[in-house]
Amino acid sequence: MKLYYADHFVLPLPAGHRFPMEKYSRLRARLRDSGLFADDDLRVPAAASDAEILRAHDAGYLQRVAGGTLDAAEVRRIGFPWSAAMVERSRRSAGATLAACRSALDREGG
Repeated sequence: MKLYYADHFVLPLPAGHRFPMEKYSRLRARLRDSGLFADDDLRVPAAASDAEILRAHDAGYLQRVAGGTLDAAEVRRIGFPWSAAMVERSRRSAGATLAACRSALDREGG
């Protein structure tokens, strides 16, 4: 089994932000402590490439995210304040999803 996790998934959020960001590190620790996976099952995902992101988002949106020029409504929809760390987290999260799908498809076919 392959599990995808990176510390990039944890964003520094402003005090009082409603999203429970610490849940990711707690879940990883709990699963590790339970023995459900071996240390070598844990993978750091590659960041999704522009080409991969453009399969779901238009080029203008990608440029605004990467350049930090999102409008207030877009930032609200994302739910996190813009930062370079948010961009990296988003790319890694999408990369983890893609890697997990590829792994499942490879396993299914092989």
